[in-house]
Amino acid sequence: FVEVPAELQLQTLDSGQVDALFTLEPYNLLAIEKNIATELWKTPQSTVLEPMPVNGPIVSTRLVAERKETARKFVVAIQRAIDFKRSNPLEAKEILLKYANLDASITAKLSNAPIKKFSELTDQDFSQTQAFADLLASEGVLTKQINVSKMILTPGEIT
Repeated sequence: FVEVPAELQLQTLDSGQVDALFTLEPYNLLAIEKNIATELWKTPQSTVLEPMPVNGPIVSTRLVAERKETARKFVVAIQRAIDFKRSNPLEAKEILLKYANLDASITAKLSNAPIKKFSELTDQDFSQTQAFADLLASEGVLTKQINVSKMILTPGEIT
């Protein structure tokens, strides 16, 4: 296992430095579009952990301690973006096309995977996040076991 930064994954695969990738959208779609990869299965993450927690807003503890209002505004902005994506999925893809510098052919193929807002997270989400961290530690991606509950703020701590 070799961790490769997302922005380098395609060139690493294309150059032969790695033979396979475990990657997510849009990188899997870009690799197929550029004919440098073949998709082995649609949702590889489901073989590891389902559902797999793969995104979320991240703020530093320093930002929360020193500039709590800025951190709160960041979380609110992310929640508004999620609301916008849910209400306007096609327009959201157009915005992604512009700001992520993706071709329309790629954004058209993006899944509409559900994204939860901070306020919608459940105990199962936190358990899955811990299971994912445990998996990463057991595979050597993380150098030690971590307790993710100590890293996740509650809505009351940020709002």
